[in-house]
Amino acid sequence: MNADEVIRLAGIVEWESSHVPEKPTIAGVYLNRLRDRWALQADPTVQYALMLLEGEKRRLFFKDYKLNHPYNTYKFRGLPPGPITNPTLTSIQAVLYPATHSYYYFVAKGDGQHIFSRTLAEHRRNAQEYYRLMRERRAAQAAAKTP
Repeated sequence: MNADEVIRLAGIVEWESSHVPEKPTIAGVYLNRLRDRWALQADPTVQYALMLLEGEKRRLFFKDYKLNHPYNTYKFRGLPPGPITNPTLTSIQAVLYPATHSYYYFVAKGDGQHIFSRTLAEHRRNAQEYYRLMRERRAAQAAAKTP
């Protein structure tokens, strides 16, 4: 990768996690996808595109992944046309020295960290657990607001 590509990927890693120990694993996932000519399917790139259009970061909805925008790495293969943020040194190092593994997927655990998986079936199970956790959190927040 050239320096520009490193910064573009490091920006994605930056937005994916603030948990420094897992950044090389995240970088490895994206590098595996790039190597195998998969779409990156990076949520931060969709969030960035929406920020450009709407002016602020927000929760993503399934319809957002269909957004026709050059930064949407669900629609367009490869790295986005430019960086989505100014990455920290830890994210740049993660891209320069990624973890070597056979992961292609990851999903948030709800605590700032992620669960990594090799297959789509594993990923779907992990994603369902995350969705369940988010539903429970939203229900608890709503109950706390009710007098």
